[in-house]
Amino acid sequence: MTTPDLLQKRPHRPFLFLMILQTVLFVLAPNPKSSASPPPVRIHPSPVKTPHPLEVSIEGQVLSGSHPIKGAKVFLTKSRRKADRTPITLSKPQTTDSHGRFSFHFLPPADPGLVYIVVRGGDGGGGQNRSLSMIAPVWMANGAIPRTPVIRTVNSRIVSTAVATFLPTLELDRIFGDPKRLSSLFAQYRGEIDLQSGQFETGGFESSLSLASQTTLSGWAHAASLCASHPETCQGLFQEAVSGTNEVLPQNTLDLLEGAGGFPDRNQDRILERFGHHSGKNSPNTPTRSLSVRVSLSGEPLPRSRITLTAIDLLENTQKTIATGMTDHKGKVTLHYRPEPHRRLYLTAWGAIRKGLSNPAIRLMALLPSRQPGKAHSLPPDKRSVSVVINELTTLAAVNSLRQAITGDRIDPAPLSSTGFQNAWTLATKIVQTGSGKLSPSLSSDTLSVESALIGLCDKQPASSCRKLFSLLSTQNHRVKDTLEASLSLSGHPTSHQQEILALLPGTTPELSDFLLKLDFPGIPSGQSCRIPQGSMAIDSRGSLWEICSGPRKLIHLSPDPRPGKPFLRISSETFPGKGAALLTIDPRGNLWIAEKGRLMERTPDGSLPWKSFPGISHSPMAMVQNPATHTIWVSEGNALVIFDDQGKRLHRIAEAGINALAADDGGNIWASRRNQSLVVEFDPDWNIKGRFKRTAGISHPAAMAIDSNGTVWIGNHDPDSITGLSDDGNPVTGSPLSGGGLDDPAAISIDGENTLWVVNSHGNSLSAYSQDQTPLSPEGGFRGEGIFRPFDIQTDGSGNLWIRNHSRENPVQGGSITLFVGVASPQTTPLSLSPR
Repeated sequence: MTTPDLLQKRPHRPFLFLMILQTVLFVLAPNPKSSASPPPVRIHPSPVKTPHPLEVSIEGQVLSGSHPIKGAKVFLTKSRRKADRTPITLSKPQTTDSHGRFSFHFLPPADPGLVYIVVRGGDGGGGQNRSLSMIAPVWMANGAIPRTPVIRTVNSRIVSTAVATFLPTLELDRIFGDPKRLSSLFAQYRGEIDLQSGQFETGGFESSLSLASQTTLSGWAHAASLCASHPETCQGLFQEAVSGTNEVLPQNTLDLLEGAGGFPDRNQDRILERFGHHSGKNSPNTPTRSLSVRVSLSGEPLPRSRITLTAIDLLENTQKTIATGMTDHKGKVTLHYRPEPHRRLYLTAWGAIRKGLSNPAIRLMALLPSRQPGKAHSLPPDKRSVSVVINELTTLAAVNSLRQAITGDRIDPAPLSSTGFQNAWTLATKIVQTGSGKLSPSLSSDTLSVESALIGLCDKQPASSCRKLFSLLSTQNHRVKDTLEASLSLSGHPTSHQQEILALLPGTTPELSDFLLKLDFPGIPSGQSCRIPQGSMAIDSRGSLWEICSGPRKLIHLSPDPRPGKPFLRISSETFPGKGAALLTIDPRGNLWIAEKGRLMERTPDGSLPWKSFPGISHSPMAMVQNPATHTIWVSEGNALVIFDDQGKRLHRIAEAGINALAADDGGNIWASRRNQSLVVEFDPDWNIKGRFKRTAGISHPAAMAIDSNGTVWIGNHDPDSITGLSDDGNPVTGSPLSGGGLDDPAAISIDGENTLWVVNSHGNSLSAYSQDQTPLSPEGGFRGEGIFRPFDIQTDGSGNLWIRNHSRENPVQGGSITLFVGVASPQTTPLSLSPR
């Protein structure tokens, strides 16, 4: 029987607990305490330069608790795109032996996709049980073969985390979707849980968009696991789930858990009380919460404004109105609702009536803060009511942070990754305090002051100023009709009529070069100072920023903090066993790799294991990159390039001196620049030189390099200041080199999800931007900000934020603040080792 035979078509119910199984599937996870433990996975690479595919071997074990599941059918499959949901079978189905073990030997798929395992049936001690069914993602295939073993432990926590992460792409026991999206989800999945220990990464879990609390997942998992050792229990579970409904009786545990989110609350409570240890789900008897809403514009209350409370259901990727009301003469209304752990809540206010006059041009928004996935928002457990303000500042905070996700007056998480959406939501609620509607005390922003004053024009007389604002913000394709659309247009930086827009404000206003929202944060812990080399900054799958402080030796971590009352960024540091200046990259597993004179070092994502050190670097490093296709790490040590595998083993050394910048394309080629010779060199995945491109290609003292999704290599030049684009054959692209837009000593380039180029200018103290068709998006002087000073590095995160690293004004050789351009870019997959961009 093949996998398609087992995947019978049934109506799809996109509910929460598709894969929540206490049944434990250990893939490639030997247990040193048990003689029945499976041997580790072996991936046997052929010689590096062989043109033939490499065979992959996977060995694993299926367990329920500590009991092996024997006689289970195990299928190894790969996802396809949404248009064709039939999975690709990678190998013949296997049957687990008496120890629950199985093995696969297969050629890796040529096309990218998610490799996952489906398990059906088996004997967990109570006889053969066809009600057992499991699913677990294993590996994100990208057409290349890892040169080291892929080691995975998949247990109930991993399976439940996979449910929360991959739910939008799941249907029965199939996973489908665009490889880029699946890659992003897989990175998020790995960030929430340690795939070797099977333990939750608490910080990652709480800052992610996981769809249920750990308590809820554990309760359902324990209930479902009883099917393995007590088959008779399964029928009781199935019948309890659909009792009093018109639902079809589940046929197996996967069928049961797929529909868990859609069963009535009373059924879920009975199941968790009878079969599970505990539950984290709110019961129907959970007391309702109250929102005391106050709506204002320019500080004046808005009477007779229509208020809507909307819940985004992260289980079904839908949203619905859960409460409505109308403000009284003081602009106040109280709404009642029942909290659910898998929802994100936001408020909109439309219109107002004052002195008998209606104002339909007013539309405002406010987000309710969210503490963690298992809670609807940050209300304390003993507090049933909270005050919320909706005004122009809450609106601007929402649209600047979530601009990519807002259409009309609706918020759609789809354009962002799960982590990107959560971090953007958190940032919006940290910019403005929802309870007061005021800017957070730790932040200041002339941009928000000016934009809020502009939106406030729509509550003042004469109304002609508001109409004029809407007219200036409208485009040929879209006419602005209300204040929410005006806020969205302002956050998108209107490229024309800027001075006319500012002239609408009476009196003197802060001088703005643009309308982009820029926030400055301390780049290092309070009381510390350090030198931060260019190339020592990277963003991981959770949207956290890591950087190296080379004097004194510190590893600095800046992570979005969802906790109420805390600043947006939590800053911490730790001493690392380094010697001096160092560079940093993050691999797809979340491990940090640091190159310094004499060695390469590795740190696990949570830092729980000792640092590892690998020899092979003779001189101080100048540039570093990880190849997403081969997972090799390339380091320029001044007079040579050194290549390591992703286990720290030195593979090769190329005598190529003076390399100051490195970048990898999606074909596994490495591009390197030599500033002193105005030269760019391309290497193939097997370390051979493919081409050398000199000044005749428009290259002049290159200092920065990045590659877009089309394979175009973009190089930042000095003397003259320009950006050169090279095609994959080394020829200049049409329109190259780029100039204008404020270019002034380009120091670093970041390319976002829509191939927009973002360039920091060291001498110009500015940011330049160019669209995919090479049109300058920035003004002649570039985008400027108060905190931008001699910027030397830039990164794009999964929320569409740009992180700019500045030097200190007080001591220019030291690292200074970090400037965050909020929501201006198209989201990027992080870490960059998951994507060639």
